[in-house]
Order: sequence, then C-alpha cells, then structure tokens
Amino acid sequence: MHIFFDTVKSTNMIAVLLRCIIIYALLVAALRLTGKRQMGELEISELITTLILSEVAVVPISDPDMPVLYSILPIFALCAFEVIVTYFTSKSPNLSTVIAGRHNAVIQNGQIDQGELKKLRLSAAELMAQLRINGTPDPSKVKYAFFEEDGQLSVIEDNTDYIYSLICDGKLNYFNMKESGWSEARVLKFLKKRNTDVCEIFLMTLDSNEKISIIYKEE
Repeated sequence: MHIFFDTVKSTNMIAVLLRCIIIYALLVAALRLTGKRQMGELEISELITTLILSEVAVVPISDPDMPVLYSILPIFALCAFEVIVTYFTSKSPNLSTVIAGRHNAVIQNGQIDQGELKKLRLSAAELMAQLRINGTPDPSKVKYAFFEEDGQLSVIEDNTDYIYSLICDGKLNYFNMKESGWSEARVLKFLKKRNTDVCEIFLMTLDSNEKISIIYKEE
C-alpha cells in the first residue's frame, strides 16, 4: 500500500512538472507573439493582460484534474485581444489616449507644473527621486520632463537640443507643435508643398535650428 501511494505521488508530480513546462512554453510563445516589452515598460492594457495570463496559467498547474486546454484557449484569446487593441490604438489617437493615457509634462523650462503633479497623484519627493534616477537632480536645469504612458520619467536638460516630433505614426502631435511654435496650419501647408499627407508620414521632426526631417511610412 505504501508503495502504491508513493507511485501515485510520483505520477502526480511528473504530471504537474509536465504541465508547468507546457504552460511555460505557451506563455513564452504568447508573449513573443504579442511583442511584450520589459515589465517596467508595460502600458496599462499590457500589464492587465500579463496579470490575467499569470492567473489563467496557474490554474491547471495547481489543479491536476483540470484539462490543460482550459488554459490554452484563454491564453491565446487574451493575446489575440491584446494584438487587436494595439492595432486599433495605433490607428486612433483618441482610443490610444483612453486606453494607454498620454505623456504628461511635469516640468517645462525649469518650472514644475504642480497642477499636473496633482493629476498624476505624485509628490514633490517622488518627482525629485525620479529626477535623481535620471541624473538631473536640479529641476531648474531641466528643459522638459515627461511622465510617459508607461509611467517612466523622461528628462531633457536645458543644454540639450530638443527634437520636436510634429508627426508620429501618421498623427499630429499638438503638444510638440505648440512648444515648437508651429501651428497645425503651418505643418499642413509645409506638407502640401511636398504633395504629401499626414497619414503618409511615419515620423516628422523639427530641431532647434528649424531643420525638418521626414520619414515616410513603408508600404
């Protein structure tokens, strides 16, 4: 009898081990398919998907009586949904703002925007900690500081030439246009002279010397 129970335990352990390997392989394939970035760079929708995936994946491992198929289908359904959401957010700026949020300028020309910090529910101490991490502990020497959609702080120092992205992925960047002094009408007039349209441009930048660089979308 003792030998019988030992055999059953060994069989269950092997089954759990095999399930772990299968689920691990599925998650690797699924996350590779959706093109996930590092955890610290995940946007809100990506983080939610990752958390749900971890919950779905652990069920057949903890419950040997549940078929592995019960996890396989939800895993790929979630990944397919994430790919679809990413596609539509890349096409619609408004949808992208609703789902992923937008980058927030918390410092402009050395001035801290306290109202923006309140919206983000960030304290002065947290802002200073982020500035120190970026190697710019003095806010007065910061030209721009943005809290990006993924929660990371990006900092441009005063002595750094800032490149304004006027168009990204076929969409106008109104914040950068305002900061650069270019209006929407001026951008459209510039493009009209070159017989091109906003939707045809992958990236259009403007530097401090008014030099414009355009990269067109690939077919």
